[in-house]
Amino acid sequence: MKLRGIRALCLATLLAAAGGAAVAAKGIMVKEAQLVSLLTASPQCCVVDARATAREPAIEGALPYSKALRIRPTSTVVVVADDDSRALSVARALARSSGHDVHALSGGHAAWQAVTRQLQKAQAGAPGASYTFVIPRDTCQQGEPLQILQSKPQGSGMSRPGQGAP
Repeated sequence: MKLRGIRALCLATLLAAAGGAAVAAKGIMVKEAQLVSLLTASPQCCVVDARATAREPAIEGALPYSKALRIRPTSTVVVVADDDSRALSVARALARSSGHDVHALSGGHAAWQAVTRQLQKAQAGAPGASYTFVIPRDTCQQGEPLQILQSKPQGSGMSRPGQGAP
């Protein structure tokens, strides 16, 4: 009887040490302000478009969600969906399969647009400041960015990789 308890304790310890991050990964519902803070600290992100309807324009550079989607994130992961319950459901599924925390954005596409505007404004208003928001080419892996959104003291704009601010 004691041997079983010791084996279970050893197994639990080994599992926690070997895969603790995967076990602890979770889907987290965030509001606009929380996501702005998160992306201000670490601007690279993986955006997953889990909207079922095509009423809104596509999110440029986002991965379209399907149940077969497997990600290996190296940065913040954000799910945008039609409603909060779907966003959280997709975030939880992706967190389970990737072992990485995934953020479900409350408010859908409109909230995502507001977040990107806030990130641009936050730095564009500061004298001499510039801000770069990067969406990598493969948004859940490192590599050359697909696009770089930059705000500059005299306005903001988008540029392609290699076309940074002068």
